Amino acid sequence: MLLRAQRSEIWDLLAHSLSGRLLLLTLLYVMVSEVAIFIPSIGRFYVDQIGQRVETAELAILPFTEPSGDRLSAGLRRQLLIRAGAAGLPVGRLQDKLKIAPSTLSHHIKALVVVGLVTQVREATTLVCHANYEVMKGLVDFLVAECCADADSKDTRTAA
Repeated sequence: MLLRAQRSEIWDLLAHSLSGRLLLLTLLYVMVSEVAIFIPSIGRFYVDQIGQRVETAELAILPFTEPSGDRLSAGLRRQLLIRAGAAGLPVGRLQDKLKIAPSTLSHHIKALVVVGLVTQVREATTLVCHANYEVMKGLVDFLVAECCADADSKDTRTAA
């Protein structure tokens, strides 16, 4: 009963004083503003997610839409889908395959996500990792072009 009386006094103080009304209006304004900011960001997130899935699907079906696509074997089709990143790997299964500690795996996945080699998508309660093959190809191309550039110049200096 004492708690109910205290609540009644607090409500009377808030509802009947100017500072209480301003406080209530400020709280209401902040809540409405948060909702107005939060809802469009959810929409943008889902639009981006759908856009990424459409791009992946377009890449995955590209070999099948070509005139010679009907001659591909089922195994090759599956490999192409995997290569396109359509079949991501949940973090739990990735941990089982690699047999490393969860914290270590999390650390390494975070580093790969930061540099853009891996993207993560949350599907309900599962976090699925997808390889970003375009970025990986760019990295490999860079390494091939730049890795041995200094070795060639050392060989010419040694030979001279």
